Amino acid sequence: MYCTMDNVNNNLSFEEAIQIAKAILNGEMDPNKGCTKLSEVNEKLDWPDDLSIFGLLAHEQYNHEHLGITAENCVPNIIEECKKLVENLQ
Repeated sequence: MYCTMDNVNNNLSFEEAIQIAKAILNGEMDPNKGCTKLSEVNEKLDWPDDLSIFGLLAHEQYNHEHLGITAENCVPNIIEECKKLVENLQ
């Protein structure tokens, strides 16, 4: 397999995603803000399976209060998905 710039960029972006997830898990980054950053990486990489959940969670955490979904009650799901991400991609 040849190393292309797309492969390099994808690897760097996945590494960025892992670092964000670790920062969330270590309490160094607010989970809601980190989820938004992970969603941005997800979009940049064209919605890979390992990151797609963060797109959904980032969307759900705001402007869904009328449905009982708040940024605060999304935090446990964000943390759980960060654990899975770190386990799966390391």
